[in-house]
Amino acid sequence: MERTAGATGPQRIGHRAWLVGLILVGAFVAIAAMAMVLIGDRQDTVYDPDSPEAAVQAYAQAWEGGDVDAAWQVLTPRAQERVEWFEFQHAATWSEESPTRMWVAERDDHDDYVVLTLSIERTWDGLLGPDRDVQSLRLRLVRLDGSWRIDSPIAGFYPW
Repeated sequence: MERTAGATGPQRIGHRAWLVGLILVGAFVAIAAMAMVLIGDRQDTVYDPDSPEAAVQAYAQAWEGGDVDAAWQVLTPRAQERVEWFEFQHAATWSEESPTRMWVAERDDHDDYVVLTLSIERTWDGLLGPDRDVQSLRLRLVRLDGSWRIDSPIAGFYPW
């Protein structure tokens, strides 16, 4: 009887175990890296206090901090007319979670107003691990009494 060359028996099983171990270690490293990205320490960008971006940031911080009055004050009277105060307060009690992260994706300057396009990211635990959704929100900002105010009717991070 003639034997064929190659791994047989215990050598072949050892090779498979090594390969499975390598795959498991790789998967663990990938999951750990993803968790660090999702949970990592994110610092707020510091904007010039006299910028439209700073006005949006002040609104977001007030809303997330539960200071509905301060968030309301960042809206122009025109935007306030399109979102009733009662509805604005009610929106603050909705069970929607705040965004995981927001950033200015685009800035479009005009003569008397600025349009900021925000990217709003939300993450949550999904069936197969962390899930992520990114949506855009366009906000028109105008100068009113020397400061930038949001002229778009919004409640939280949703257009009204």
